[in-house]
Amino acid sequence: MTALTADSLRGAVPIAALVTLAAVALALDAVDGQVARRTGSTSVLGARFDMEVDAVLIMVLSVVVAGSLGPWVLAIGAFRYVFVAAAWALPWLRGSLPLASPARW
Repeated sequence: MTALTADSLRGAVPIAALVTLAAVALALDAVDGQVARRTGSTSVLGARFDMEVDAVLIMVLSVVVAGSLGPWVLAIGAFRYVFVAAAWALPWLRGSLPLASPARW
């Protein structure tokens, strides 16, 4: 998805195909965590990897959309990386969050 999005900057990719694939990728992303929890195949590494891949995809999509909507859209893609930089300066941002009970899933 990221490679296709980056290639669209040259205009070689139909926007309808890009939007369709992005929608499918995001829909499947909404399901993968639930499947992993139900099958007992979750891990800290898997959760972290999923979060970082999502952040990269959002950043790439923000770069593409910034061409038509303006550079302010880049803020959406940059939020994750600004948070990581802030965590270097503010150690309390590196703490773990409390887990939700499985009944809430």
